[in-house]
Amino acid sequence: MDSSDGRHLAEGRLVPRSEAWAQAAAERAVELVVSALDVNTLLDQVDLNAVLDQVGIDRLLDRIDLNNLD
Repeated sequence: MDSSDGRHLAEGRLVPRSEAWAQAAAERAVELVVSALDVNTLLDQVDLNAVLDQVGIDRLLDRIDLNNLD
């Protein structure tokens, strides 16, 4: 691979240097945001019952044959 053309490997493919830099910056930003999250505080603000009502967990469970699960 000739690195003089300004391309680098990213996810197994050759991409322009600017795209590789942008991808690395985005990945780092996501890491910083996720590490800064206080999951307990977030969960305190979520009404899990309301979420499950929206999902319709009872309808989902009605479709699963629990006797055939291994």
